[in-house]
Amino acid sequence: MNRTTILAVLFLGLAAELGYSQQTNVAAKRSGVHLTISMSRNVVAVGSTNFVRCCITNSSTNTIYVFDTGGPKYNFEYSLIDRSRKVYNLKPPLPPVVIFSNTLENIPRILPGGTHKSDLEIQVNKTVKPGRYKLEVKRRFLFATRKESVPPGWQEVVSNLLDLQVK
Repeated sequence: MNRTTILAVLFLGLAAELGYSQQTNVAAKRSGVHLTISMSRNVVAVGSTNFVRCCITNSSTNTIYVFDTGGPKYNFEYSLIDRSRKVYNLKPPLPPVVIFSNTLENIPRILPGGTHKSDLEIQVNKTVKPGRYKLEVKRRFLFATRKESVPPGWQEVVSNLLDLQVK
């Protein structure tokens, strides 16, 4: 992969993180890319900080790239969903200055058959009332191929729903 392609991946990732239009959920179901989440406990307190283990598995035949700011809490979209399907976004706003921990030579990539694990720090803010919720996590990725059978642009993989009790 040449430097121009890598810069394009970085730029597209930053644009996606800043809310620019991108293609999502097109390939997730048929792509072979999966995101599983787990926590050591399923009871959390309002205002508390908790950690979610996120594992992206690439069972496709293509290498994928994931955008990385160096801070997992900015790399994922994550929210709580209550029984009425109301969504409580938990992701903090992206800071005005993003510091990338990755150089052009080590943009996170997941080879076919590989995994990428992250510990995601989440805070249950005070707008969330005590009760039962489902935690949902999403992550954008890009296929490293130009095959016509693979959709172009950023794709989004959605995690399993994790039951949580907020107290």
